Amino acid sequence: MNVALFGPCGRTGRRVLSELLDGGHEVTALTRSPSDLPDRSRLRTVRGDVRDAALVREAVRGNQAVVSALDDSQAESDGVSVLSTGTANVVDGMRATAVGRLVVVAGAEILQSTPDALRIDDPYARSFHPELADEYRAIYHTLRQSGLAWTAVCVPSVTDEDARGGYRTAVETLPADGARISTGDLAAFVADILDDGYVGKRVGISY
Repeated sequence: MNVALFGPCGRTGRRVLSELLDGGHEVTALTRSPSDLPDRSRLRTVRGDVRDAALVREAVRGNQAVVSALDDSQAESDGVSVLSTGTANVVDGMRATAVGRLVVVAGAEILQSTPDALRIDDPYARSFHPELADEYRAIYHTLRQSGLAWTAVCVPSVTDEDARGGYRTAVETLPADGARISTGDLAAFVADILDDGYVGKRVGISY
């Protein structure tokens, strides 16, 4: 499959890139630092910023699926929100180029805490990173309005470790007492569901 990847230089993005290439996919990766990526066959790099809508559209064009693994450590850069603006650009680019499948890595904040409330609505949870809470809410809204075959893989704390297996998933909620997931297992799950898994769903993943 031909896949466009956004956020390939982040902790999760690097793992996703390896999973996709090891799985035989052709990957187009948009990054501001192409030299930071490995020199591998089936990898095409595009120098640019996910906040540049025209570049995003061209990176998406000709692919069959898109993975967004934008790093929340760069939630805001130069006064422009990377996560929400980048996600909106990806969705717009996919619509413009008739690419339908999107998998987005997002925070567990957009999962349900109760049937009527998101985890993001808890004042205590918002107090830790209110700027990220607003970013993730905007991402969820963008996905719901996109008309695409989207899946949001929603994570608690992420550790930069190899895959070990044994993780759990839950639709629309975080698995009970779930607190963390490794980048290795997260990337493996993203690659595993890329074709058509959990379309239109938020999926919580943790050990």
